[in-house]
Amino acid sequence: MDADTFKKDCLPYGGNFFRVAYRLLENAGDAEDVVQDVYEKLWSLRDSLSAIRNVEAYGVRITRNLCLDKLRSAAYNVETCSAESLKVEFPEETNGRDLSNDVKTIWKIAASLPYNQRKVFRLRYYNGCSPSEIEKITGLGSVNIRVLLSRARKSVRDIFNEESK
Repeated sequence: MDADTFKKDCLPYGGNFFRVAYRLLENAGDAEDVVQDVYEKLWSLRDSLSAIRNVEAYGVRITRNLCLDKLRSAAYNVETCSAESLKVEFPEETNGRDLSNDVKTIWKIAASLPYNQRKVFRLRYYNGCSPSEIEKITGLGSVNIRVLLSRARKSVRDIFNEESK
């Protein structure tokens, strides 16, 4: 497959790949990176793409798998969250100590939260969204968001304090 055929057959699906990646990663920059990786993978497989009946579905599957790999990596959660953002919301836990290990622990704990709690926690502390932005993104009401954030913080705090003993 030459470059022109690749452009004609594969590039139109970029929007679909981005939507899948954004839905899973909840971050536009990371979703764009994944789409770029998908195109690199498709380009490396360009000679065998003619044997694939539905290139779009194949690309979506690659996108999904790359996103899941990224989400599963411990480094993804740690490198995307700053300790400073957690100091604002959890000041009593900091006590002037270095938070690099604590941030890793907090994100591991947050990954085990129920889906809605994890989603709003991630939007709030990872993406830095305000409650009104979270409301627009998720479609949840402001009261529901406050309750979910409160429960998520309490769960994270309780498990963190239990593990720190």
